[in-house]
Amino acid sequence: MSEIQIVKVDQGGVNARILAKEAKADFRRVEAASLKIPTRFTSAEGKRFFARLFNTLQLNTHFISVIARTRLDHADVAKVEDTIRAQMDAVTTNLNQAIDGAEALFKAHGITSSATYDTVPLDVDVHVLSSIG
Repeated sequence: MSEIQIVKVDQGGVNARILAKEAKADFRRVEAASLKIPTRFTSAEGKRFFARLFNTLQLNTHFISVIARTRLDHADVAKVEDTIRAQMDAVTTNLNQAIDGAEALFKAHGITSSATYDTVPLDVDVHVLSSIG
């Protein structure tokens, strides 16, 4: 009786669909070292944001930090990098505050466990090209 499956659960197909829709970033012109950081995404939103935006961010920041310096004034490039870092820091602060707020709400309302996703987590090695990434 335990072999009867009432519900079909994901075996990685969701992740394959998300990665198939990902815009393929062309890193062939990038000759740079990167840190390879094992990363796990469990939420659907996190998986999709990563697939949609991360590699594009990596390429664009590489071109700003490296290629733009060959044609533009170093001070101008530094201003752009500082602006990107400030925006990333602000978003990180907002996200951390939202997580802290959710934890406080859990405690205030006696919630001791959270819902989990039934899909397989997306485990990838993220290649970080710069400190902005």
